[in-house]
Amino acid sequence: MLAVFIFHFNRPDFLENAVRSVERHLPGVALTIMDDGSTLAAARACLARLAQTHEVLQPDGARASDAWTGGLHANMTRALHLAQRRGLRYAVMLQDDMQIVRPWREQDTAVVRTAFASPESSFVLYGCFFKGQARRSEPLETIAPRLVRRRAPSPDGKRHAAYVDAGIFDVAGFHAWGGTLRLGEKANEAALMDAGRRMPMMADPIMHWLPFPVSFRDRKRTVRERLADSLGGAGVHPISDMTIDNVAALCARPEHAPAYAEDWLQAPTAPAARYWSLRGGRENALARGGWRAALGKRLR
Repeated sequence: MLAVFIFHFNRPDFLENAVRSVERHLPGVALTIMDDGSTLAAARACLARLAQTHEVLQPDGARASDAWTGGLHANMTRALHLAQRRGLRYAVMLQDDMQIVRPWREQDTAVVRTAFASPESSFVLYGCFFKGQARRSEPLETIAPRLVRRRAPSPDGKRHAAYVDAGIFDVAGFHAWGGTLRLGEKANEAALMDAGRRMPMMADPIMHWLPFPVSFRDRKRTVRERLADSLGGAGVHPISDMTIDNVAALCARPEHAPAYAEDWLQAPTAPAARYWSLRGGRENALARGGWRAALGKRLR
């Protein structure tokens, strides 16, 4: 019924962390690593090790790409076609700088089924915590009490209300919609919004991005980006697994309270900051505030 796909390019330490989190929290679930043609020796060695226990696929030679995300959306489309051929109902889609933070529960299966039951639902179930960078009153609508919510679109279009590149995907719903992802989150968001689709959200999230990651934009890191990473404390900062008590408290919080990552998750090696940066580069420095933020503003 369920499988996991992790999308990777040249970040072996991040990939190892993502894979181990799946092994801990989704034991026995099939895992496929979709590599985007990694070139670093360390990445290729990591992929060879992981291929001993998990499926590792390389680009098929007919992928679309862009400077920002490389072949991500082509690889995601390929993964969802594989999922369909294998008779899977759902696919957990993770990028290499993400991880699963708590065990999958029987209740989560009910969440997934409920989320995709409505014809208005997008084919993506958002499974991440909210970002604390801009805490605000989230206009959340309850679809199923204690299980599924959705957020209202924002007038400026910046709030994802229909699509993100990670989460739990409804395989049949994706193919019914057309079976091919557009290039970029914004394009997919716009297409689904135009179709009147809305993205369901897990009330009790199960995954998140690692804070203060190493930048990887334009498929290579410039000197300026390397400097910004150093300034902001970029690195691999794994998130500690949620304890049983943490999960119980998360599930017992008020019905409409957004679950912000900084309130519920711990990343012991992450630098002290005002909020978690999730993009790398100068964004890390801005999140830390003070003189680092002042210098980071100059690194455009």
